Amino acid sequence: MTGAEFSWDRENRTAAGYAARHLGGQLADPADFGAVWANMTRGFHVGELRDLPPLEAAFADWLHELRLHQDESRT
Repeated sequence: MTGAEFSWDRENRTAAGYAARHLGGQLADPADFGAVWANMTRGFHVGELRDLPPLEAAFADWLHELRLHQDESRT
C-alpha cells in the first residue's frame, strides 16, 4: 500500500469478487468479506494495522470464523 492512494470501494470490490469466486455457493454474502478486507486495508493504510495479511489468508481466516459462527448457531 505504500505510495498508493487508498480506495475503500476498490478494495471492497476486489475482495468481494475474490470471495464470490471462492465461496462456491456457500451461505455467505461475498460483500461481507469485501467490507472486512476494505476495513483491514484502510487500517493498514492509516497505520492502525501493522501487518496486512495476503488477501487469500485473510479470506481463509474470515471463512473459518464464518463457519464457526454458523456451526454455533445450529446448536
